[in-house]
This record gives sequence, structure tokens and C-alpha cells, in this order.
Amino acid sequence: MSRQQITAFAMNETGRDAIVFKSDKGFEVDFLRDGQVVETLPMYEHNIHYALDACENWITGAGAFGS
Repeated sequence: MSRQQITAFAMNETGRDAIVFKSDKGFEVDFLRDGQVVETLPMYEHNIHYALDACENWITGAGAFGS
């Protein structure tokens, strides 16, 4: 399955990054901490705005990403 990077988010203060990809099935987000992928979350049922919100929540540590 091929993936094309759409955009990336980074926050130096938290050491967290997030990358949005478009795959054959839909959107996927890689969540990184200190440059290492922590989780790849498929968001096939959601639109780009949902994926972007998840990225922002991850890098800022908001909501479920607070730990």
C-alpha cells in the first residue's frame, strides 16, 4: 500500500511530531515522540479535518493524548 505525505506538525517543547498521509484506503496519521513512531492511526472513516485535529491534539498533549 502506498502512502503520500500530506502535511506534518511538530512541537519542539513536547518532542512530539505528527505526519498525515493519504493512502489507498484514506487518511493515516503517524504519531512520533523524539523522532520515533509511537503509533500509526488509520482514519479511514474520517476526513482530513479530523486527521489534522488529531495531529494538533497529539503535539500539544491535549485530550486523550495528555499522557
